Amino acid sequence: VSVSGCVMSFAAKGSVYSPCDGEITALTQGEDGKYTIEITHSTKFKTVIRGIDYAYQELGSSVYGKIPLGYSLGENVELCFYGENGELITSYTVDNETDQVIWEV
Repeated sequence: VSVSGCVMSFAAKGSVYSPCDGEITALTQGEDGKYTIEITHSTKFKTVIRGIDYAYQELGSSVYGKIPLGYSLGENVELCFYGENGELITSYTVDNETDQVIWEV
């Protein structure tokens, strides 16, 4: 997992999870066949995941942090966090030992 310009990226084959519980508020499939999923966690926090090969959920579905929402065949997947008024959240890092997000307060 790497973070560059507040975009988290990884290239690994396997299941893709939401960072926390939420609802799928946008789900699109690009011309390349890959999915972009927007997950709204609250009125002030959402996640956008791009580059998923298979989406397990539908628009409006509830998602949970411990249940996969899609699958990657091992190519680049990107994840961004957005806050209130749609601003990109930049105050975090990723612990590469645990793959956990560490929020800067």
